[in-house]
Amino acid sequence: TETNVDLYENLIPFDKLCETPLISPLSKTSFVAYKFRFEKSFVEDGKLVYEIKVIPRKLGNKLFSGWMHIIDSSYNIKRANLRLGKDATNMYDALEIFQQYAQISDTVWVVDQQKFTYTTKSGRNKFTGQTLVNYSNFASFPSSE
Repeated sequence: TETNVDLYENLIPFDKLCETPLISPLSKTSFVAYKFRFEKSFVEDGKLVYEIKVIPRKLGNKLFSGWMHIIDSSYNIKRANLRLGKDATNMYDALEIFQQYAQISDTVWVVDQQKFTYTTKSGRNKFTGQTLVNYSNFASFPSSE
């Protein structure tokens, strides 16, 4: 779709799929659009991780549902699996976005894997597709010191 799905932004433009930008679950106004529920915590790579369920407050709106893994104390996303329903996009009955993040410095986390799974129906036929992108060889960022 030629878009950057940056969950840290307030609004996520999906120009070719949606008429209006989507509200990120991490938006400054996310508590108006979403409910959040703590599911569980676990330790991964020596870090405490919280699994948070993302629930749209109003069905039919162009909002995500799913879950996010958030790292304790830094509040960085470790992974996210979010879904858009039939009313959210112009083309698909369902669109699922999976992102996995990697820490490349003390303070910088980047998406290192991104997967889109899309489903649509045409008559009695159901079509499912998947796009998987793995990122590697990240350029180092200059120090701000």
